[in-house]
Amino acid sequence: MKSTRPSLAHRLLQPWWIVCYYVFLLLFGLGSMGFNLLCGGLKLLPRQPSPERVRGWIHGIMRLYVGLMQGTGVAQVSYQGFEHLPRDRGMIIAANHPSILDAPLFLARYPHLVCLYKAALHNSLLRPAAAELAGYLSNEGGVDAIRRAASQLEEGSWLLVFPEGTRTENGALNRLQPGFAFIAQRSRAPVQTVLVRNHSNVLSKRRRYFQVPELPARVELEVGERFYPDDGETIREFTQRIEAYLRAELEKDLASYGAEAPNPAGEILEHPSGPHPQLQHGLAPAPDGEGCAHPLESRVGGDRW
Repeated sequence: MKSTRPSLAHRLLQPWWIVCYYVFLLLFGLGSMGFNLLCGGLKLLPRQPSPERVRGWIHGIMRLYVGLMQGTGVAQVSYQGFEHLPRDRGMIIAANHPSILDAPLFLARYPHLVCLYKAALHNSLLRPAAAELAGYLSNEGGVDAIRRAASQLEEGSWLLVFPEGTRTENGALNRLQPGFAFIAQRSRAPVQTVLVRNHSNVLSKRRRYFQVPELPARVELEVGERFYPDDGETIREFTQRIEAYLRAELEKDLASYGAEAPNPAGEILEHPSGPHPQLQHGLAPAPDGEGCAHPLESRVGGDRW
């Protein structure tokens, strides 16, 4: 039987990785506050930078941050299958949300992503000035929010959404909120799923911020299936179809580690019988905050989405 004991080099590097972990944690917090203060000052100017420019700044900062984490060895991040994604049309990127690092990892790769952020932050002392300057969307506003999101998709932007609404609490996946499906139905935009695998539970709800995870932290982002809204589907059915796929894929990982995969929703979501006719295949993988990108939660015509 192969030994699972860490190598000598791994044990010698542990103190270095632990120091790096706390340094990057501090940089994340201070950097976020500092950049928001800067953007708050820019909002007072008569001429503000364009959303595209601010998104470029955020992309550059996140790319440097993730690059340094990988360069020091404290994190190992892999992107699989992203080179197959089309660049000529708007679509919704829907991913599971195991960690606070999820949004930064997406933003480090794509400068044109538009995020949905928590309305609670909009009315707090941590008001996200950077998100507003970048043209990110708050998940409040009902029909107006949907129109703004649809407009971004029509312009060819990618909308980053974590449909769980918060970081995964137990098992493989929280129940998905249907706001993203409502946007997809209204805009006729495809929903591209991405599977985020946080093998080290870094910055997850299962672990306190200052509790050191298994290092180096290993995170994989893999392009999954692409879903198109069906004219015959309700919002709930479309949401459940995507949830069933994500849950099945993520529970495979839990099973491989011998872990239990409870359903936090308290029910079993059955898989569709056979592939959906509009479900896109052929995306063969190839190596290559909390507060950002949460689903809309509102009411339309008195009915909850």
